[in-house]
Amino acid sequence: MDNIRKKMKLSNYKNMTDEFLESMIWAANPHIQHFRSSIYGYAVMTLKHDIVEWDVYHIDKYQPPFLGLAPKRQVVKATYDPVSYTIEVNDKL
Repeated sequence: MDNIRKKMKLSNYKNMTDEFLESMIWAANPHIQHFRSSIYGYAVMTLKHDIVEWDVYHIDKYQPPFLGLAPKRQVVKATYDPVSYTIEVNDKL
């Protein structure tokens, strides 16, 4: 989003452009249900015999790292149960 804002010369309107651009991306790509342009970080997927877990971590790129590690915060936890074909998503962390 930072690059798109820069190209469109909208860097002074961060919150407004993030929401607008996210809605455009969702409209063009409905399969990306949990896309959040405000999250800068990484995801970890754990595969087990009976369950799949997906954890998304946000890294604040504006905070200096402490002892070489960037501060992180978990923002999404999803669990897929292949037996019951259910997906539980918690993005209110």
